[in-house]
Amino acid sequence: MSREDRRNISILVALTFLSLILFVNKAVHIDDTLFIRAAQQIQSHPLDPYNFTVNWFGTDRQMYAVTKNPPLVSYYLACVGSIAGWSEPALHCAMMIPAIFCIVGIYLLARHFCSKPFEAALISLFSPAFLLSSTTLMCDLMMLCLWIWSIIFWMNGIYRRSRSQLVIASFLIALSALTKYFGAALIPLLAVWTIAERKRIDSSLIAMVIPVLILAGYQWLTMKYYGHGLLFDAASYATDNEVRGFSAYASKIFVGLAFAGGCFIAPLFFFHTLWDRKFLVRAGIISGVILLSVVLFQSISGSIHLNEKSVPWTFILQFGVLVLAGVIVVWLAIADVKKHRDASSLMIVCWIAGTFLFTIFINWTVNGRSILPLVPAAAILLMRRYGDRGNNSESNGTPNVIIPVIICAVIALTVTYSDFSLANAIRDDVTAIWSHPRTPNSKIWFEGHWGFQYYMETSGGKAFDVERSKLDRGDIVIIPLNNTSLYHLPEQYFVLSDSLQGGGMSLLATMNNTAGAGFYSDFWGPMPFVFAEIPTEKYYVYIVKEGIAIH
Repeated sequence: MSREDRRNISILVALTFLSLILFVNKAVHIDDTLFIRAAQQIQSHPLDPYNFTVNWFGTDRQMYAVTKNPPLVSYYLACVGSIAGWSEPALHCAMMIPAIFCIVGIYLLARHFCSKPFEAALISLFSPAFLLSSTTLMCDLMMLCLWIWSIIFWMNGIYRRSRSQLVIASFLIALSALTKYFGAALIPLLAVWTIAERKRIDSSLIAMVIPVLILAGYQWLTMKYYGHGLLFDAASYATDNEVRGFSAYASKIFVGLAFAGGCFIAPLFFFHTLWDRKFLVRAGIISGVILLSVVLFQSISGSIHLNEKSVPWTFILQFGVLVLAGVIVVWLAIADVKKHRDASSLMIVCWIAGTFLFTIFINWTVNGRSILPLVPAAAILLMRRYGDRGNNSESNGTPNVIIPVIICAVIALTVTYSDFSLANAIRDDVTAIWSHPRTPNSKIWFEGHWGFQYYMETSGGKAFDVERSKLDRGDIVIIPLNNTSLYHLPEQYFVLSDSLQGGGMSLLATMNNTAGAGFYSDFWGPMPFVFAEIPTEKYYVYIVKEGIAIH
């Protein structure tokens, strides 16, 4: 490794650390709760991570029927919790490690594809999807880290004819898939690249038997423990919940492009160096068409998941800009494969296309977590295009890259801080809820899940089970409006006593259905984040009028 490589890696490690250390006190948020609960189960039952009950959809169910992710990241969190405890800073510091390794891996991988690997890694780091995902306790970032290093070892194994590196890559592929099932997509991706690179079906593909056998073993083992294999169960869940019909597909395409553009926003700031004036004029026309299409489509079908009948023009403008950024990502992939027509361009276009199509047509929801694997490939594409335009020299290229990267960093940090503020506001709101006046000996129940559930249960609250709960007169039920799996309470048993205003950031949202922002699920909104005046969190307080037993 050259001195320049060591210097670049040191800078990337430092920037990743400094960017993430700001958020180590982030509260448990969204699906972090499920991964922590599985990790705590692993502490006492290391070989049985999912054999416990959790109320995640309104009633108690076995964890293996609720979760749609494999357990590797929970095993990692269990090790951290055993050594450093379960505090938020301890867990987030541990999750910095895969984030740092991921950025270093992107740099090393980008050296195979473009002349500016350092800039490609920087753009990846300062994309909203990467930075925000690095502040969660979920599986996505670790999966991406293993994904990147799988490709590095596999490519080195092919180029150097090293069986040992191919075997290491195969085990990393299996680990990636056991972190998040999407990691299994590496098997066809690397198989296609190998055939294109060697121009034949090569004997090195035999190594792919290793991850196939490991995943088959996981399917068999979970079938034995839980009565059904969790690998195929996750696949059937995704397909059972996919959208159907022209209107739904059209909506998903629009939303998918907006998420791709919002999660990887960098192309918007490289127009001046990547394209000529003629293209910029075309892009302006395309932008206008996109905005007009959004307005017409919303007025005709109303299927872009917005509650308001009248959509603010600022919302439409933001949606159109993000869709345009997503279109540019797709265009970059198509233009690259047309220009280079080699194994590298084929890998990148398959990488991006596979991620995008899975997110919008197969996964149960469009979200930033599913778009995340696209980010490194898009960053590499951006720098390949940058090099194709003759911007390889330091004097010609560096300022034209650094300024857009700084803009991307500001946006990514702002988006990540907004999500950080929302998570912490909910944690603070739970503290306020427990100080709310109530009759002696009354229990506090709650609806809603995610991080709210984690802190309510930690404080002593009980999740309201719509099928089994037994409530006494004077008990309190808290309902957070900006949450999931909420159920109507019958008026003959419950009376609305109070409404509480919580906290939150007021200018940008990552998860607010009123604003139309849904980074973690497009059911909350068609964009991963929205700049707008965001309402604070709100909670309804119901009191049980008379004892009730739900059967």
